[in-house]
Amino acid sequence: MRSFALEMVREHTKTNDEIAALARRKGATSILEPRDATDRRAEDKKWAEKKPDEFNKDYMDALID
Repeated sequence: MRSFALEMVREHTKTNDEIAALARRKGATSILEPRDATDRRAEDKKWAEKKPDEFNKDYMDALID
């Protein structure tokens, strides 16, 4: 499940970067708000510290939400 989650992060990051580039080309920069790096690190740490069973359950719950 962790490898699937990592692939989802990579794919969503790539898509978000492409959307942001398109928005900048179209002059819509005011809607682009990058996520705070501190918040991102805290979120990454929370997921990295989970045990496999806990990670799987919480990840599936997050996908459903």
